Amino acid sequence: MISMGRVAMTLAARTTSHWPSPPCPNWSRITLRPRGRVNREPSRKLDPTALTAGDVLAMATLEGARALGLDRWIGSLAPGKRADVVRLRGDRPGLANVHDPRQQVVYCTSPADVADVWVDGSRRVMDGHLVGHDLAALVEASRPLAAGLAAKAGLGGRSRLA
Repeated sequence: MISMGRVAMTLAARTTSHWPSPPCPNWSRITLRPRGRVNREPSRKLDPTALTAGDVLAMATLEGARALGLDRWIGSLAPGKRADVVRLRGDRPGLANVHDPRQQVVYCTSPADVADVWVDGSRRVMDGHLVGHDLAALVEASRPLAAGLAAKAGLGGRSRLA
């Protein structure tokens, strides 16, 4: 449960990747969606402390897993859990001078900062490159699938895919 001033709510983080850009973890863009009832009273001013970088990181990891009922298996690094680990490069401008690691990850990283990724213990990205897959072939294979999804969603003329 994340507390934001007078409003307390459980938030789940839905994340998306931007393929076919360089391989990146699924936290390159974080969309927050409140679960349950939320007081929608407009705030008179923006409060930069209402949601900290630590809160956002928790929502993208353990709180997201908890909201899905999967926190026994995923969401944190612990013995017996399925581990997804991302190693970020420290030689790029966004991560060169770290004051607060959580703020750097939430506000300053980009897909180009990802060096290595392990998913459920298997290496998927090494030195910024997808491991064990032909990225061009994956992109080509995804096109008819994306077109089918756009058609099923009834996007018709609103999508170049349909």
